[in-house]
Amino acid sequence: MIDQTYVVATYSVAVDGDPEAAALVLAGEQSAGTFTRVEGDTPALQETFGARVLDVRATGRGRGAARAYDRGDGARQVPEYDVRVAYPAGNFSASASHLMTVVAGNLFELKALAGVRLEDVEIPESLARRIQRPMPHGVPGSRQAMKRPEGPMLGTIVKPSIGLDNGQISELTGVLAAAGLDFVKDDELNADLPHAPLLDRVTRVQAELGRRGNPGTQYAYNITGTVEHMRRAAEHIESLGGTTAMVVVPWVGLEAFAEVRRHTSLVLQAHRAGWGALDRSADVGVSFRAYARVLRLLGADQVHVGGLRSKFWEHTASICGSVEALTAPDPVSPPVLPVLSSAQTVLTAAESYQALDTQDLLVLAGGGIHGHPDGPVAGVRSLRLAWDAAIAGTPLEDVAAREPELARAVEHFSERR
Repeated sequence: MIDQTYVVATYSVAVDGDPEAAALVLAGEQSAGTFTRVEGDTPALQETFGARVLDVRATGRGRGAARAYDRGDGARQVPEYDVRVAYPAGNFSASASHLMTVVAGNLFELKALAGVRLEDVEIPESLARRIQRPMPHGVPGSRQAMKRPEGPMLGTIVKPSIGLDNGQISELTGVLAAAGLDFVKDDELNADLPHAPLLDRVTRVQAELGRRGNPGTQYAYNITGTVEHMRRAAEHIESLGGTTAMVVVPWVGLEAFAEVRRHTSLVLQAHRAGWGALDRSADVGVSFRAYARVLRLLGADQVHVGGLRSKFWEHTASICGSVEALTAPDPVSPPVLPVLSSAQTVLTAAESYQALDTQDLLVLAGGGIHGHPDGPVAGVRSLRLAWDAAIAGTPLEDVAAREPELARAVEHFSERR
């Protein structure tokens, strides 16, 4: 029997012409239609398998048309519409990659659309349970691994991003752990490198944390690579008492990430390096909010969502949307821990807490800790003071007036805005 519940995808489209007709082209292309009538296409088949346009609403805005090969340079401004399309759940296999193929496949190439973005996707419980990979940790497990039962979790990225050997990395990790930092991770650029082999790094860092009594500092090792490499690395981390691995999901792929999830009970952090290629354009792309919903289904315990006032392009509303997708009540998947990163400093704490309205956050400050003029230990303390002030609703300058390390951080990072 065909499941008649629906996956509902929301698109932002630019249409130079009839928007209703363009929406029907989109729905047909991504389900049972094609550009002409064909044998075997019946009303009954379309009723069961054809996608349905639920609504088309003008936004009142205009957008530049995406590139077309039959026109010259200079984007034309065309009207923008919000379009919702319902796809029969029976059109989907129990696969995240197939889900994304249906809702974000060939539609970007359609000439009927001058531009199109997938903004969100609603997945019915029946299909979600078929795709789901159990998430063993999420927010509670991450807190347990870090021995941080309440409040935001604070961490950093090893800096310099690349170039340190494994002895230097383990030594730096020990210093940060002694300073009370909750979390340290490899940079996405620092994987299994000739000058810093991954398995050796795991061995050295775990030994250093053990020497310091395993204070609760969680180290996320970048295991990104082939599926076999990721499996072996995860096994090595677990064998030495490590808790966490990081995978750059856009480049290994959704199904590779799902395979790692099936294979290991480690806390898995999903990094999104490269996502801007799909999300940055206002005209063509996929919102990270939609992708975050899929990562939640695939058992990611922690997911990078960008950071407020960061060095990157993403606006606050987009970050808030991703956090909502990861943490809102859901009948299938427990909440995921959002990871803030990129140019996070003592100056972003209050604004981030106000915008996101949750303490279930992992805040990663690379330069925001290592760049403190008095060194990383002072960086750790100043960041903790800033977030404590944000949670308490205390003005940052009031705390800085009596805390020299925070005052130095405020002055230093204010000059670099």
